[in-house]
Amino acid sequence: MIILNKKLIFIHPLKSGGTSIENMLAPLYEPNSKSPAHQIVNRFWATGGKHLTLQKIYSTLPDKDLNKYTIFFVFRNTFNRVKSAYNWMQRFHKHKIKTDWSSWMKDLETYFTTGILPPTVDPVWVCRIQDFINIPGVLDVSDLNLTIENKILVLKNDKVKIHMLRLEYLNKDWHNFKHIIGLPRQLIAHENRHHHSKESYLSEYTDEQKETIQKHYHFEMNILNSEEYKSIC
Repeated sequence: MIILNKKLIFIHPLKSGGTSIENMLAPLYEPNSKSPAHQIVNRFWATGGKHLTLQKIYSTLPDKDLNKYTIFFVFRNTFNRVKSAYNWMQRFHKHKIKTDWSSWMKDLETYFTTGILPPTVDPVWVCRIQDFINIPGVLDVSDLNLTIENKILVLKNDKVKIHMLRLEYLNKDWHNFKHIIGLPRQLIAHENRHHHSKESYLSEYTDEQKETIQKHYHFEMNILNSEEYKSIC
């Protein structure tokens, strides 16, 4: 979601609590609207705005200096996010996939090796955090440093600062972050939640499947294994 008058950018990776955040941001997106938040968000999505990468957002910005924007996203444990995305595609998505979990993990390996996905699967559904953040020729996640500022995880370099809230501790992080974007103290109601956000799917992965995630989602795994992430949990 892009709110230009506030110079605010929210990056919405799939299955990471993003709908809940966008409902919270709705009054900033349409400040004079009397519509319920979910209707405002639906109007934003209708413009093609759901799950935009930072690259696509950047291409629309009138001012290309990313340091002038407050940018943030919600980070979810990678194993949980990948499995939750699979569950969503299998049960609720309009193009329900009929592939079992084992075959799906093989499809992921094939996709990250060859770029080929089953025809009914939108590539955005397997986007990694690095895919949402990278801007070719402008920003590469490998150049970002992970730090902690005001009890919030931050990815930054001299060109950009990206705040990273954690789904597993979303209300705690939102409490520390919301004053930055001028929203009142309010708890977040987690929309589209069909499993508890702290539930771990790790036991559903074989060792080989874990290696697939660790290999292809290496940027996210580096965050999960970092001292900064562990120290703030």
